[in-house]
Amino acid sequence: MKKVLFIVLGLALYLQGVAIETVESPSLNLKAYFDIRDGRPVYWLLHKGDTIIRPSYLGLQLRGEKNRSEFNDFDSKINDNAQGLMNGFVLIGSERHRFDETWQPVWGEERNIRNHYNEMLITLKQPEKDRSIQICFRLFDDGLGFRYIFPQQRNLNYFVIEEEMTEFAMPGDITAYWIPGDYDTQEYEYTRCRLSEIRGIQEKTSKANLMRAR
Repeated sequence: MKKVLFIVLGLALYLQGVAIETVESPSLNLKAYFDIRDGRPVYWLLHKGDTIIRPSYLGLQLRGEKNRSEFNDFDSKINDNAQGLMNGFVLIGSERHRFDETWQPVWGEERNIRNHYNEMLITLKQPEKDRSIQICFRLFDDGLGFRYIFPQQRNLNYFVIEEEMTEFAMPGDITAYWIPGDYDTQEYEYTRCRLSEIRGIQEKTSKANLMRAR
């Protein structure tokens, strides 16, 4: 009876066009999900079943390709003709890889550093523009990292990224460890506060760190 139920459920998801991709951390405590919703890439993250990052969109705005809609929230309606690397995607394929190595830094607090993660490589295509991108997720036992990859191709050769539209939808007013975004230096002390407090103290924190750096 269970086999029949699983087959029926799988067939129903297939007919609805649902294509959810997942990857787990080596300890299995973290689990990342990826999906395409109305042509838009979206991901979310769970820790032992609890939501750490709610469904969040991925994408990049390219110079010269203006969108006709706003990306203010997850439920916003996106025009089918919107451009940029944000919508109109279909899932082409996915790969899984495991990596585990230990290396020794020249100096630092740790003698041995273990680089251990499970990787999920997503390949997407924009049929209207005849171009493709990849998104590489790496899930460690203590966090998630991802990056955009641009395979060599005729219709995505020379371009300028005007704005990153990547979202991080947190489940609440959680505690954050952060430093100011600065193209000149990353030599800042970490600030620990609630997400809602960041805007109010960011300018003061930046000035204080700059004074100490002089």
